[in-house]
Amino acid sequence: MCCSTDRKLLAWLWLLSASVFFTACAGTGTPSASVATGSSISPTLKVSTGIPTRADLAKTDIIAAMWATFNTPARSVHMVVIDTSTQQARSETVIAHISPDRYLKRIKNGPAMIIISTTMYLFASGVWSKTVVSADEATANISALNTTDSHQISALEHTMQKATRIGPDSLAGVATLKYQYEIQGKDGSLTLNKVWLGVADHMMHRREYTNDAKKLKGTITFQYAGVKIEAPIP
Repeated sequence: MCCSTDRKLLAWLWLLSASVFFTACAGTGTPSASVATGSSISPTLKVSTGIPTRADLAKTDIIAAMWATFNTPARSVHMVVIDTSTQQARSETVIAHISPDRYLKRIKNGPAMIIISTTMYLFASGVWSKTVVSADEATANISALNTTDSHQISALEHTMQKATRIGPDSLAGVATLKYQYEIQGKDGSLTLNKVWLGVADHMMHRREYTNDAKKLKGTITFQYAGVKIEAPIP
């Protein structure tokens, strides 16, 4: 059992830096996801007839879907970031959460972390280790993720521009509505986002973003059924 201060600190830093799919909405940082426990649930996505011409209606749909995704009890998020100058993947990350106390983050060909209740598992240098933390510390870890992501969704309500509903689309047989919007970063660069929202469940199913100035594009897919997080070692 790993009990070193360095390993605990590394795991804690992983948690604090784990905000992904909401950060990537602005096209900056590494994308991430988490699920709130006890957070307020936003209004259900209401789909109007036809394609709204007013940006505020499309924006309301997108934000409501983000909150619904944020509050779902289980989800897995797969993110790929591409360098458009080389067409090579910069990173590939899987993040999963099962409420209230199971969390996973795994980077392809890199480290991984799993939290199950008060046990923290860390994969580094090809080896899994584990450490047990207090219930208070475990709760604080998840709360740190929730606070970061909820703040980022709230921030998007003020920074989202030119939100538009493009129209109906199908993803692997699932009926969705496709939207797009823009985010201007603090550096002035523009990120174009496209999102697919489920007609039946009112949640995010796919998001693509492109930032030409930074030579980046990303794809984020969401899974809500059959999500599992298990201990990698006894």
